[in-house]
Amino acid sequence: MVHSEHDMEDRLYNDLIDNLNKNNVSYVSMHELPMGVDVFKNFENMLENCWWTMCLLSPNFLTDVWCDKRYIQACERAVRKQDESVFYVKAKGFSDDDIPAGLKGISGLDHSSKFFKSVLRSTFKNLREKRTERMSSQGM
Repeated sequence: MVHSEHDMEDRLYNDLIDNLNKNNVSYVSMHELPMGVDVFKNFENMLENCWWTMCLLSPNFLTDVWCDKRYIQACERAVRKQDESVFYVKAKGFSDDDIPAGLKGISGLDHSSKFFKSVLRSTFKNLREKRTERMSSQGM
């Protein structure tokens, strides 16, 4: 999950963590990666070992220089691996005009939607199915 460290106490962040747990989806946040390793190498390793990357779009995300680098790396990985492994979740009040250009062409969820939880559940289900198909085709 790519997010600003300033959003960790936010309701959306906590809703996402709750939903990930309820849907049995494991996740890694940058704050849980090993200390003493270069932050860029840590993130690169995390990307290579994850099946998808969720970007939490908030006003803090836009001003956090680390978020900028992280979402670009995630999108580059998705292009390189030719998969749909990056999606975003917009915080309430976050305008479509504020979405970074590099994320405008990917799937997104809106936290202010009354269907947010069911759409998020469906997204996790679809991503799991795609992962299973990909693993089968790769003989894993």
